[in-house]
Amino acid sequence: YKEQIAQAEEIRKALVEEHEEQMKMLDVEKEKQVERLDTDQSRTQKELDKVIHENMELHKVLDERETTMYKLQQRVNSYTLVTQEKKVLEAKYATLQREHEQVIEKVDKLQTLLQKVEMENQQLNEVKEELEEFHSDAPKSPQNLLLTRVHSKEDPSFA
Repeated sequence: YKEQIAQAEEIRKALVEEHEEQMKMLDVEKEKQVERLDTDQSRTQKELDKVIHENMELHKVLDERETTMYKLQQRVNSYTLVTQEKKVLEAKYATLQREHEQVIEKVDKLQTLLQKVEMENQQLNEVKEELEEFHSDAPKSPQNLLLTRVHSKEDPSFA
């Protein structure tokens, strides 16, 4: 019976040792899993940090793009205004050109008219000189004197 108890005690010790060995192996396995999880978590955190950094860079690029688009829109607006002003100025220029041409035509007509008036004036002066010569050469009859007086009242330069 003692032998059975001793065997049972040895079996129990062997079982306890085996159990302790299994517990140690489980602890080692648990530590390996914790280490793997820590490594995975560290890797995941690094990847997350990288994604966050890339996201921030993308936000910067988008902000820069938005700023550039705003500036481009401002330039487009300015260009549109300048284009409209150019069209207005071109229309004003065309109007001024037409008015200038009309003024030139009027000046030409006035010059032509002035030349006609000057020619008529010269002709009148020639006629006047002829009349004065005729008057000075004509005998001084009472009728001629009367005509001279009448003409001199109408035109003081005639006398």
